[in-house]
Amino acid sequence: MKKKAIAVLLCVLALTVLGGFTVGGSGLREYYAGLLERGIITEAEYEKLEAYGFELPESGKKPLDDFSIGEISTANEDVVER
Repeated sequence: MKKKAIAVLLCVLALTVLGGFTVGGSGLREYYAGLLERGIITEAEYEKLEAYGFELPESGKKPLDDFSIGEISTANEDVVER
């Protein structure tokens, strides 16, 4: 009986500690605010992230609407088509 009580107490303690780490989602807000302050993301991108609750949607591989990913450019613009 004593071993079961200790095991249950340890499980509850472990779940409490893990729950504390997952509840603090405000870290994402500060992270993206820092990116905005450094000019890495634009105000429009920040607002879009804010609309999503600072979490990418399930389709994280797809860009958000109007979210600038970057441009692909060629090194040599004088390429002749064959």
